[in-house]
Amino acid sequence: MVYFLEEGKDVEACWVRLEGIQDGKMYGSVLTALRQDFGVKEKDTIYFGMTEMEDHKLACVWVKEDE
Repeated sequence: MVYFLEEGKDVEACWVRLEGIQDGKMYGSVLTALRQDFGVKEKDTIYFGMTEMEDHKLACVWVKEDE
């Protein structure tokens, strides 16, 4: 599960199949459609990383590519 965060939008999560690691970032294919427009659709390849939450649990978070 990868969380998508972008200013002005609600946090949204979707399933992503991990395919590898490049330049210190994980990447994979989006398996479920997002309800909001993050510029990402089902079957796209995205980059994501890990972050530690306030409760000390780890979460995968989308890394938006530079436009």
